[in-house]
Amino acid sequence: MIYYLILESIDTSVTYINSTHGKRQLVLDGARFCIKQKNLNSILWRCTKTNCPASVTVSNNDIILRKNGLHNHFIEPNEIKVLELRENLKKDAQSTSTPIDRIVETGYANMVIENKIIDSVAKIPSIRT
Repeated sequence: MIYYLILESIDTSVTYINSTHGKRQLVLDGARFCIKQKNLNSILWRCTKTNCPASVTVSNNDIILRKNGLHNHFIEPNEIKVLELRENLKKDAQSTSTPIDRIVETGYANMVIENKIIDSVAKIPSIRT
């Protein structure tokens, strides 16, 4: 089994994001986790990548109880930013009358400027309206 080290310092706070299918996902150390099992007092989260052993158990008040941070794949730092962009674009498209192409152009330009991202253009998946 091969394990990769994360070479940059990544925030260790617990945050959440919606997946492309609208499911709630945990974001920790730059990686995404999906719900594997819910208990009365905690939730077990598994890495979203198939066959990755990384997992986190979080209490109902977002305290990390147990953490296995050994991923068997590289963590793509721009993946979270692209998901956030998609979520923001979807909200803007639903709440304004601005043409879709202008919303996407403005949202992407802001993401590139704010986060200094230059390699995400091919990674933005299509968005259904």
